[in-house]
Amino acid sequence: MRPLRERGWVEERSEKKNKGKGRPVKYYQLTLPFSQIVKVLEDEFLKGNNEKMIALKRLRELETILQN
Repeated sequence: MRPLRERGWVEERSEKKNKGKGRPVKYYQLTLPFSQIVKVLEDEFLKGNNEKMIALKRLRELETILQN
Protein backbone atom coordinates (compact mmCIF):
# COMPACT_ATOMS: atom_id res chain seq x y z
CA MET A 1 0.00 0.00 0.00
CA ARG A 2 2.86 2.39 0.71
CA PRO A 3 3.93 2.75 -2.96
CA LEU A 4 0.33 3.42 -3.95
CA ARG A 5 -0.04 6.07 -1.22
CA GLU A 6 3.26 7.71 -2.22
CA ARG A 7 1.99 8.10 -5.77
CA GLY A 8 -1.29 9.53 -4.54
CA TRP A 9 -3.35 6.67 -5.93
CA VAL A 10 -4.88 5.61 -2.59
CA GLU A 11 -6.56 7.48 0.23
CA GLU A 12 -6.33 6.01 3.72
CA ARG A 13 -8.54 6.66 6.70
CA SER A 14 -8.48 5.13 10.15
CA GLU A 15 -11.44 4.41 12.37
CA LYS A 16 -11.60 2.95 15.84
CA LYS A 17 -14.26 0.31 16.29
CA ASN A 18 -14.32 0.47 20.09
CA LYS A 19 -13.67 3.68 21.93
CA GLY A 20 -10.15 3.57 23.38
CA LYS A 21 -9.51 -0.15 22.86
CA GLY A 22 -7.58 -1.96 20.18
CA ARG A 23 -5.96 -0.86 16.99
CA PRO A 24 -7.76 1.39 14.53
CA VAL A 25 -9.08 -0.21 11.36
CA LYS A 26 -7.68 1.29 8.15
CA TYR A 27 -9.86 1.78 5.09
CA TYR A 28 -8.35 2.37 1.66
CA GLN A 29 -9.96 3.93 -1.41
CA LEU A 30 -8.52 4.40 -4.89
CA THR A 31 -8.26 8.00 -6.07
CA LEU A 32 -7.80 6.98 -9.73
CA PRO A 33 -9.62 4.35 -11.77
CA PHE A 34 -7.95 0.94 -11.56
CA SER A 35 -7.48 0.80 -15.34
CA GLN A 36 -5.53 4.08 -15.27
CA ILE A 37 -3.20 2.79 -12.53
CA VAL A 38 -2.56 -0.40 -14.52
CA LYS A 39 -1.82 1.67 -17.65
CA VAL A 40 0.78 3.79 -15.83
CA LEU A 41 2.49 0.70 -14.38
CA GLU A 42 2.44 -0.99 -17.80
CA ASP A 43 4.03 2.05 -19.47
CA GLU A 44 6.80 2.17 -16.83
CA PHE A 45 7.48 -1.55 -17.27
CA LEU A 46 7.63 -1.30 -21.06
CA LYS A 47 9.92 1.74 -20.89
CA GLY A 48 12.32 -0.17 -18.64
CA ASN A 49 12.29 -3.14 -21.00
CA ASN A 50 12.88 -0.95 -24.06
CA GLU A 51 15.94 0.59 -22.40
CA LYS A 52 17.30 -2.89 -21.67
CA MET A 53 16.67 -4.01 -25.25
CA ILE A 54 18.53 -0.96 -26.59
CA ALA A 55 21.49 -1.71 -24.30
CA LEU A 56 21.57 -5.33 -25.51
CA LYS A 57 21.42 -4.20 -29.13
CA ARG A 58 24.41 -1.90 -28.54
CA LEU A 59 26.34 -4.79 -27.00
CA ARG A 60 25.61 -6.97 -30.02
CA GLU A 61 26.79 -4.19 -32.35
CA LEU A 62 29.95 -3.83 -30.29
CA GLU A 63 30.52 -7.57 -30.49
CA THR A 64 30.29 -7.54 -34.30
CA ILE A 65 32.68 -4.59 -34.50
CA LEU A 66 35.21 -6.36 -32.27
CA GLN A 67 34.98 -9.57 -34.30
CA ASN A 68 35.86 -7.78 -37.56
